[in-house]
Amino acid sequence: MSLADYMEEFENTPNHEDLEQQLNNITHALKSGKLNKSTVPEPEQLEALVEYCIEKEKYSIALELCKLWIEFEPYSTDALLKMSMIMNNLENFEDALEILDKVLSINPKDTEALFHKSVTLNQLHKTNDALMCVEEALLNEPGNEDLQFQKAYILQSAKKFKEAIKIYLLLTDSMELRKDCLQELAYCYHSISEFHNALIYYDKAINETPFDYALWHNKGVILHTLEKYHQAIECYDTVLAIKKDFFLALHNRGNSYASLGKVKEAIESYDEALAMEPRDVDTLHNLASIYGDLGYYLKSINIFTNALNLNSRHYQSYFGRGICYDALEDFQHALEDYNSAIDIQKKNPDIWYAKGDLLYNQGRLSEAIDCYYKVTELEPYNAEVWYDIGITYFENNEFPQAKSSFENTIKFAHDWPEGYYWLAKTYAKLESVKLSAFYYGIALYLNPLKEAEYKYDLTALIRDEDLNEFRHYAKMSYYKIKEKHQSS
Repeated sequence: MSLADYMEEFENTPNHEDLEQQLNNITHALKSGKLNKSTVPEPEQLEALVEYCIEKEKYSIALELCKLWIEFEPYSTDALLKMSMIMNNLENFEDALEILDKVLSINPKDTEALFHKSVTLNQLHKTNDALMCVEEALLNEPGNEDLQFQKAYILQSAKKFKEAIKIYLLLTDSMELRKDCLQELAYCYHSISEFHNALIYYDKAINETPFDYALWHNKGVILHTLEKYHQAIECYDTVLAIKKDFFLALHNRGNSYASLGKVKEAIESYDEALAMEPRDVDTLHNLASIYGDLGYYLKSINIFTNALNLNSRHYQSYFGRGICYDALEDFQHALEDYNSAIDIQKKNPDIWYAKGDLLYNQGRLSEAIDCYYKVTELEPYNAEVWYDIGITYFENNEFPQAKSSFENTIKFAHDWPEGYYWLAKTYAKLESVKLSAFYYGIALYLNPLKEAEYKYDLTALIRDEDLNEFRHYAKMSYYKIKEKHQSS
C-alpha cells in the first residue's frame, strides 16, 4: 500500500481492526523513514492512533506518534497530556512532570493536567505535593468524582486510611467509580486491621466482579488472619479455579492447611507452589518447618539449606534448621545456626530462648542465663523465661539471684504454682523457713494434686529441727490464701 492510499484510508473513522492495520502501516513508514511532517496524518488521526496505542499498552510507538503530533501542534495541551500519560506508563516520571508543567504554564487551571500531575507526584511518593495538586484541581471542579477518588487514593498511599475511607464511602453511589471504591475500601479496612469491615467490602466488591481472583485471595488472607482456616481455603480454591497458576493462593492455602494440622494437604499445596516458583524462600521455609514438626529432621534440614542457598540472610531458616540440629543432638551445628540467625535478627526472643535452652542442656549455665536475659530485654513480662532463669540460677547454686527471678515469675504469672513452689525451695536453700513455708502453702493451694511431690521434694531441704515450724507456717499460709480466694 502506498502512503497516498494509506492517507486516504485513514480519512474514514476506523474500528479497532482498521486502527491495527493503520498502526502497522505507520510503524513501517516510521522505520523506513518515509513518514515526515509533510506526509504525516492529521492531528485528529494521530490522536486516535495514540489513544489506541495507549489502550493496547504500545507505549513506545505511542510516544513516537505523540512527537509527530506535537510537531504539528506544539502547544496542543491534548498532545502534551497524552505524552505525559505515556511517560508515566514508561515510568519516566520526571519527564512526565516536565511536560505537565508546560501544560500548566499555558493554562494554570487545566484540571486534567492537575489531575495527571497529582498522579505522577504520587508515583514519585511525593504525597504532600500530590495532595496539594489535586486539591487545587478540586477548587476548580469540586464535584469532579475522579478528582475526589484521586484525593482518596493519595491519602491511602500516604497511609491515611481513615481519611481515604471517608471519601471512598461518599463515592460508593457513583455508577462509574462504585466498583473501584468497594475494592479500595476493602483494602483500607484491611490495612487498619478492621477485618470485619474489610470482609464486608471484599464481599461487595466480589459481587460486582465475581471472577476477580485478587479479591478472593485477599479475602482468604483476612479469613486466615481471623483463624477461619476452612473458609480461607475455600477462597484460595476459588482463586485457583479462576486462575490455576496463581502462586500466592497455593502458598497461602498451604499455610491454612498447616494451621489446621492437615500436613498432607499443606505439603501438597506447597509442592504445587514450588513447582511454579522453585526459588521461593518463604515456601521452602514453610515446607521445611512442616517436615521438622513431623520429625523428619534430615529432610527438613535439606530444605532449609536450599532456602539459605537462595537467601543467606533468611534468619528464619537458620533458626528452623538449628531447631532440627538441636533435636538430633547435633549441638554444635545447632549453635552455629542460632548464632547465624541472631547475627541477622538480634531482636527475636524465640531465637535467644532456643540458644539459652541449648546451652542449658549442655551444662553451660552462665551462658544460658545471659541468653535468657536477652529474652527478658525483649519480653520483660514473660513469666516463663524468668522461671527458667530462676531454675538455672538454682542449679548453679546462685540462690539470691534465683529468688529475684522467681519473684518476677509470680509477679507476671500470679496463679502459676510452679513459681511459688520454686520460690519456696529457694528460700529453703537460703534458710528462711517462714518464707519457704509461706510460698509452699500458696503452691499447694494452687495445685493440691502435687502435694506428695511438693512435700517430698521440699521437706528434704528443711533441717529436721525446723520441720515443725515449717509445717506450722505452711498450714497457716495455705488457709490464709484459701480464705482470701473464697472471700473474693
